[in-house]
Formats: sequence, C-alpha cells, structure tokens
Amino acid sequence: MSLSSMSLLTAILVGIAVFGLGYVWSGFRASRVVLKGAKGSVPKARSLYWGNLGKLIKWGLASAAILFVLVTWSARGAQGETPAPTPSTSGPSTSGPSTSGPSTSGPSPSGSARR
Repeated sequence: MSLSSMSLLTAILVGIAVFGLGYVWSGFRASRVVLKGAKGSVPKARSLYWGNLGKLIKWGLASAAILFVLVTWSARGAQGETPAPTPSTSGPSTSGPSTSGPSTSGPSPSGSARR
C-alpha cells in the first residue's frame, strides 16, 4: 500500500471515530437530561399509581358488595314465592266415574283368585 492511501484510510477512520464520539456524547447528554427529569417525576408517578390502585380496589369491592346484595335479594325473593299452578297435560276423563274400593273382576294382588 502506498503512503497516500494509508493516510487516507487513517483520516477516514479518525473522522468516523470523531463523528461517532460526538454522536454518542450527544446521545449520552440527552439521555442524562431525560433521566434527571424521570428521577424528579418518579415520586409523583408513584403516588399517582398507588392512588389509582386504591381507587380500583375500592370500585372492585363496592361492585362485589352490590353484586352480593343483588344475588342475595334475588335468592330470598325466590324462596318465599309459591309457584303458579300449571295446567294439567291430560284432558278430562271421559270413561265415566271411577269407583273407589277394590275391584272384584280381576286377580288379587297376591296372585291367587278369591274363592
């Protein structure tokens, strides 16, 4: 390699290093500013988080209590009610009046006939 190409390569590498160092340094400073701002806002964010979590827990407990009361009220109301009468599925009997008492025309329940 000739001396001129070696110095050109050196100049390119130094330029990349200087440019890269400047880029990294500005990124570092920007992130430091963001970090300082975040450190200042962490206590506010933390208190806001715990406040919102408390509100969420209160709403959850209140809705669970309301749900419990409604279910209990519904169950108690269902226990005291008498069911409405339902119409019978079979129609009226057309075979005539039924006789009460034992029948003498068929076999006895024990299987032997009466004598």
